[in-house]
Amino acid sequence: MVVAKLITSGKCYGVHSFIVPVRDLNNHKPLPGITVGEIGPKLAGNCLDNGYLRFDHVRIPRNNMMMKHAKVSSDGTYIRPKSDKLGYGTMVFVRVIILQQAAMSLAAATTIAVRYSAIRHQSEMVEGEPEPQILDYEAQQCKLFPLVSATLGIFFAGLKMWDIYIDVYTRMQEGELGGMPELHALSSGLKALVTELASNGVEVCRLACGGHGYMKSSGFARIYGLLTAACTYEGENTVLLLQTARYLMKAYQEAKCGRPVQSSVSYLGLSEGENTYVYGHSLSDLVFLYQQATSSIVATTAKRLKLATMKRGCAALAWNDTAFHLIKCAKFYSQCFLVCNYYNILKTAEVSDALRLVLSDAYELYALYWIRENSGDFLRSKKVTPDNLDDIDTRIEDLLVSLRPNIVTIVDAFDIRDECLNSVLGCSDGRAYERLCDRVFRAPTNIRGMKREDLEVVKEIRQSKL
Repeated sequence: MVVAKLITSGKCYGVHSFIVPVRDLNNHKPLPGITVGEIGPKLAGNCLDNGYLRFDHVRIPRNNMMMKHAKVSSDGTYIRPKSDKLGYGTMVFVRVIILQQAAMSLAAATTIAVRYSAIRHQSEMVEGEPEPQILDYEAQQCKLFPLVSATLGIFFAGLKMWDIYIDVYTRMQEGELGGMPELHALSSGLKALVTELASNGVEVCRLACGGHGYMKSSGFARIYGLLTAACTYEGENTVLLLQTARYLMKAYQEAKCGRPVQSSVSYLGLSEGENTYVYGHSLSDLVFLYQQATSSIVATTAKRLKLATMKRGCAALAWNDTAFHLIKCAKFYSQCFLVCNYYNILKTAEVSDALRLVLSDAYELYALYWIRENSGDFLRSKKVTPDNLDDIDTRIEDLLVSLRPNIVTIVDAFDIRDECLNSVLGCSDGRAYERLCDRVFRAPTNIRGMKREDLEVVKEIRQSKL
């Protein structure tokens, strides 16, 4: 399938999809007017044949156009779809799938890092005492526990987005298109936020495994190489965040005028007033805080955009001048959705009290840790005070202690088989060092020894007068 501009009756109607034969079915050679080839090695995923394609006066039948929505009649007349947004369906579907894939990639990375941290002992924490597991060090917990919590949040968000997609798609078939703008904004923002978070998280997990994490047999290189590609395919992340920001600016104006808005932005306007967050270990309070802070940042960004437009006299230039703030409010909106959805899952999930307590601790750690990492923006929103941050730091330390006995069980519950994990460090039997040594001993160089020509080179070097 080729996506290209449609020009009919001398007028361009934008990009559409076409089925285009590329190679001769008999000899597999490119058809006349077509140049095609492989683009070469990539960071990862080299089993995929990504290539280049060029056309030179190639003609295809009119019926090769994908005409489920937009159509071209036999006389060249263009028939518009009911809405231009109908074409977003497949694109949004892929972004929802990316969320689920990112969750599984981060689950694999955290599984490897947590299991390895549980079997590796290093340094005396107290002089004369046995060397503890490195998972008992708070510094290691600060690296890994928030990422395990984030994995759960991303997974829950992927499930919710799938439900939203099915609902919107079903209503689209009946001619109701009202849910598409919100779905497009959510899927764009979450795809950008989650792939960045997960990619960075895999690197943190690798570093948490020390030098052994740098080995290819650790499994991190494969996970990172495939995951980081998602930051640019199906929409480059910066572009997607700006698309989400455009939706937010429109929604803010609607809310400001008292008109109804979609559920994911129903909190816009909550930032009015001077009420600040008072931390009391309440999970629902965290939801309200995220909504207030996001609303405040969206409102501030809208004001900046308005001032920039007045100053520049050009909406496009003003948009570029405020891109930094627009991206920030899109990230906050997406993160707010993750936190709110995480909380809603906790309220409705039919699980045991013991499991609910563990999931609640994971949720609280995730929400508080992101506040701590973005404390400047929360302080600027005037919904958090410096005293709040002191309380949050103390609570994060308590949550790390609370989650420690269950953290290995949580990653085991991700249920990734050793064959799929493909990591000597993250194997489920805990025999990381035995597997690491076995992999090293079976390396071709260690089995066959040095080649004769290599020995000759070494001999020449030794006999030289360097």
